[in-house]
Amino acid sequence: MKNVKIQNLGDATRYSFIGTFERLGYKNNIGTLKTSISPILFLKNIILVDDNHSLINADDSQLIFKHITLNYGKQFLKLGELHNGDKLFFKARVCKYTKRFNPMTTTNYKLERPSKISKLDNSYNGDLPLDKNAVVGYIMNKNRKLYSNKNDYKDNIYTWAYRKWLKS
Repeated sequence: MKNVKIQNLGDATRYSFIGTFERLGYKNNIGTLKTSISPILFLKNIILVDDNHSLINADDSQLIFKHITLNYGKQFLKLGELHNGDKLFFKARVCKYTKRFNPMTTTNYKLERPSKISKLDNSYNGDLPLDKNAVVGYIMNKNRKLYSNKNDYKDNIYTWAYRKWLKS
């Protein structure tokens, strides 16, 4: 697989990737009845590898994405607390989507449905809550400096859920 291009991978197969953890965040999901917040994680330098975590072609860099965001779900949470620079292995499908900016439309690619997630060094840095609201509260608390100037950080349902989890 020399000079792999993301658009040539297709969405029918799960491919193996390694990415470098950068940070946590959250996104607003705006629905018709209510708005909710979902936790996400940011990965950078995503490379295509084989199932043994080796580059497919050692002579050729298989950089697929410079950065991506993925939902920070239970499989990621089971890894424990992540630190900037942690290398994560996972399998995922490549998915094409369309971004619409008036008057332009562009086609982009993303990774979805990550599975078989593991840290390359197999270290474990402590438990994290599995409740979605408590996880968002953990992220808000961890990234307090990012939100303090924007007035986004405040006591709310998420930070309360996280403090309740800490006490349990």
